Amino acid sequence: MKNLLMIVVLITATTACSFGQDRKYSKVKGELGLTGDILTGKMSGGGFGAFAELKYNVTDRISTGIRLGGDVLLGGKVTGSTTSIGARAAASFLAKGEYYLTDSKVRPFAGLGMGVYSTGSSTSTVSESGGASASATGGTSFGVMPQFGANFGSFRMALQYHILTSKEQVSVNVGQVESIGRNWLSFDLGFTIGGKRLD
Repeated sequence: MKNLLMIVVLITATTACSFGQDRKYSKVKGELGLTGDILTGKMSGGGFGAFAELKYNVTDRISTGIRLGGDVLLGGKVTGSTTSIGARAAASFLAKGEYYLTDSKVRPFAGLGMGVYSTGSSTSTVSESGGASASATGGTSFGVMPQFGANFGSFRMALQYHILTSKEQVSVNVGQVESIGRNWLSFDLGFTIGGKRLD
């Protein structure tokens, strides 16, 4: 976590020295909001969460910063007479950069975050004609988050995909072992504090 913060500070300081121009936006901004989640992979389902971001506008088009997120994910799968149900809590700490396509009031952007994802313990149950149960434990892994969105003044919308490097191993009592991917798609709705236009 300390290394990620040092990377963000280094990138910000280096880039800031490389750009000297008149600004249309103030330098520091924060963003808060809620997320809606869609699971991808073997289990279908969704969830909800919240996020907070603190960023520095290196230029009017480039910003760097950090993102903190928390999500609750619920999913299930039905195959014939077998039903699987899973629940998971996920927290993320990401270093993040964004590039804005315009410097007008409506600002489409592309972003990329990378860092640490921590998933809490989750339990899955599987019921067949003979009955069965399953359990899974979470862990910590590296992940990346490509993102596309737009700022509309103080309002913000974005779509991102969370890609984690590891999978959860689910052991079923009947001897079956299955890997459940941790990846998910999410949609942000939020608002911006600071980073206002100067004109």
